[in-house]
Amino acid sequence: MSEAQWNLLQQKVALINRGEEQLKQSLPLESTNAILEAKGEPLSKERTAVSKLVARPSLSLKDFEVFFSSEDWWTPEVVEQLEIEIKYGGYIQRERDNVAKVKRLNDKEIPQDFNYDAVKGLSYEGRDKFKRIQPTTIAQASRISGISQSDIQVLLVYMGR
Repeated sequence: MSEAQWNLLQQKVALINRGEEQLKQSLPLESTNAILEAKGEPLSKERTAVSKLVARPSLSLKDFEVFFSSEDWWTPEVVEQLEIEIKYGGYIQRERDNVAKVKRLNDKEIPQDFNYDAVKGLSYEGRDKFKRIQPTTIAQASRISGISQSDIQVLLVYMGR
């Protein structure tokens, strides 16, 4: 990445951060309820952050354009990125957590002489496949076809995580 590209990226990140901060604020209740009513949504009884409102399936940042379009961060690219983060942030975080978990599992080694027969709670299929394939890490074991998540959990508990 060239320095110019890096600078553009840094500028975009700064704009996204400013937008995130402003969207944590709530609008006057009358304004919020006017937008909700226009979209057929139940009216709010209290002030709510714009980001919480945009998380609703029927609302988008475009519905709040009149309040934010004069801001320096209100560009098509930044608005799109903010909306993705708001609407899919939970899913994105869950996937990040899964990636971190897999990285941790990659480091968890299974001893070569591990006795799978001694592990109570493994499915018969899991025990047979583990004995036949002899995975060297928990991550490798979890990628074996036919191995259930419960087999991996039993193995982790037995190994003391």
